[in-house]
Amino acid sequence: MGIPPVAVDIMTSISGVSWARAWKGRVEVKLGRSLVVPFLGFDELLVNKQASGRDKDLIDAANLRELSRFGARRRSARRRTR
Repeated sequence: MGIPPVAVDIMTSISGVSWARAWKGRVEVKLGRSLVVPFLGFDELLVNKQASGRDKDLIDAANLRELSRFGARRRSARRRTR
């Protein structure tokens, strides 16, 4: 929907993640005053990227894992300095 680069893909199913798991792990983001939009949660996105098996998604999955480790290190360092 829309015209690239400003387009939205509506997906009815994804590899590796059931609807129930996707819904349970969703992250809701408030846009504006009242619009709440659900997005796929981090863990479910990672499972989906890995399950798709496409080269670009496997690269995304590796980058997401690295970002997750970096975030965990930063959170840990912040706890030690307080």
